[in-house]
Amino acid sequence: AEEYFILAIAPEGTRKKVQKLRTGFYYIAKAAGIPIIPVGFDFATKEVVIGDPLIPSYFEGDIERLLSFYRKIHGKNPELGIT
Repeated sequence: AEEYFILAIAPEGTRKKVQKLRTGFYYIAKAAGIPIIPVGFDFATKEVVIGDPLIPSYFEGDIERLLSFYRKIHGKNPELGIT
């Protein structure tokens, strides 16, 4: 039987307004050689949005790609979203 391990981490690290993502999730994925699969809960459309897997390679480009994904999602409290 195959075993699976899934780790879900909120990249904001808090429920408060943030100006940037915490980066621990990125370095965990990079060190483990596993993809980051962005997931968001869009309260405007009442959908769970699952992004394409991202293999960590170039920090600045990867973070911008993740931010681009999350900027399109409308959270429960949009005023607390990532800018």
